[in-house]
Amino acid sequence: MTPDKQALREHYLAQRRLLSDTERRQADAAIREQIRRLPEYRQARLVAIYAGDGTEPDLLPLTAADPDKRFFLPRYVPSTGRYELAEVRDPATELRIGRYKLAEPVPTCPAATPTEMRDEMLFLVPGVAFDARGVRLGRGGGYYDRLLADTRGVIAGVFYAGQQAGALPEAAHDRRLDLAVTEQKVWIFHDVAARHVATL
Repeated sequence: MTPDKQALREHYLAQRRLLSDTERRQADAAIREQIRRLPEYRQARLVAIYAGDGTEPDLLPLTAADPDKRFFLPRYVPSTGRYELAEVRDPATELRIGRYKLAEPVPTCPAATPTEMRDEMLFLVPGVAFDARGVRLGRGGGYYDRLLADTRGVIAGVFYAGQQAGALPEAAHDRRLDLAVTEQKVWIFHDVAARHVATL
């Protein structure tokens, strides 16, 4: 972990914590509506989401809003030291507190197959910050980079507007985002350019 990245993480995590409960609820609802309008989301049958830590945009209500889709959440596998994705049909009964005190699918939830991971999944991923090239700054463990390494699916980062950064440092193994969704905009990334394609 480089000092520059750590300083950036601390800055943008602090920015995220500044949102009031009311601001967060309003932004979360707007983000979910932005997501539901995405052609990539409307067309997706399998969607990877996450259970937030209380400061990240809340995507779990999507499971009730769109019951025709299959939703998958990260689950830590101690034997490999990596995460897999497991299908959750009812977050109220099929999530429990796991690694890093985050909610994870219970052991009985079926894991996504390699084919589903590689070819059929839309990924909605959290992050600490993003830039106009689609570079995502995560928490530093590299778990999402490993999880996404072989996928051909669309990867959409989910952020609050205040998490947009200038040029972020990037490592060779980092996987760039295809999209970034905030409560204000949806960004589509093309090489080093980004364009604003939607707004509430």
